[in-house]
Amino acid sequence: MTICAMAAVMLSGCVSGSISDRRIARYRPKVSDRGGFDGLKVSGGGLVAPDVSGTNAMVRVLKRGDKILIELRGIPVAELIRTEIDELGVNLPLIGRIKIAEGITTFDAEKLIEKAYIEGGFYTKINVIVTAQEDEYFVQGEVKQEGKYQMTGDRTLLQAISAAGGYTDFAKKSNVKVIRDQGKDKQILYFDCERIGVMKEKDPVIKPGDIIVIPRRWFL
Repeated sequence: MTICAMAAVMLSGCVSGSISDRRIARYRPKVSDRGGFDGLKVSGGGLVAPDVSGTNAMVRVLKRGDKILIELRGIPVAELIRTEIDELGVNLPLIGRIKIAEGITTFDAEKLIEKAYIEGGFYTKINVIVTAQEDEYFVQGEVKQEGKYQMTGDRTLLQAISAAGGYTDFAKKSNVKVIRDQGKDKQILYFDCERIGVMKEKDPVIKPGDIIVIPRRWFL
């Protein structure tokens, strides 16, 4: 084989290899960072769709006293119900009282309510969304950061004040007011946080919806 012929063969191989590589790259499936292919995962040598059932990040376990938001969708007139779970569950349009068991998740509550509406003959199809509302409390007056705060577990009065940045220089710690509205009755409670701070009085646990008011003292 002459030198020219050998060069032609080598050049032909390079071109062929280049085209082949481009062809493979064009049809190569995209691999995600999690080891799957375009949203699919590898299982037993094959590709299967990911299991997304029950993976709602907003799913929460419910208990008595929880305030929840129930949305009824996919029906002629959508409804939005704000309610609270009591010992009998919740009261809903048309179906009336429905039991929400202690420890049930928001996802299971949605399916339970949907089933009640369909089996009761009220709708042939309905989409229910149950959202647990976060417990909140409020701090006003002589603190460094007035506002609304989320409750994460039990929180005492002094902890709530600390979360609001602590007292200002003008705070009257001996006469802190807590306004507690539980619906049927409204309470106004007073606490001496100076005595609580030196453990001469118990630090009370605040409740969702409490409004903590730290008054101003007029003399330094």
